[in-house]
Amino acid sequence: MSSSPAAAASPSQGSARAVSLAATPIMETLRGLLLGTPIGNSVVIALGWCAVISLVGYVWAKRLYNRDRTR
Repeated sequence: MSSSPAAAASPSQGSARAVSLAATPIMETLRGLLLGTPIGNSVVIALGWCAVISLVGYVWAKRLYNRDRTR
């Protein structure tokens, strides 16, 4: 038996952490679409996460591109 904190965590704690990750709704949506199972509101959450990640990446890239390069 493992004595690691991850192994000692109860299932309710693990599922609470999984809900807060961006990849979880994306994977649930893909799985539902590929297997034909109901996806619920996972698609809305997945699209929201994709939009936020894209926006942050765009702003970061734009800021890096426009910075002063005279160093």
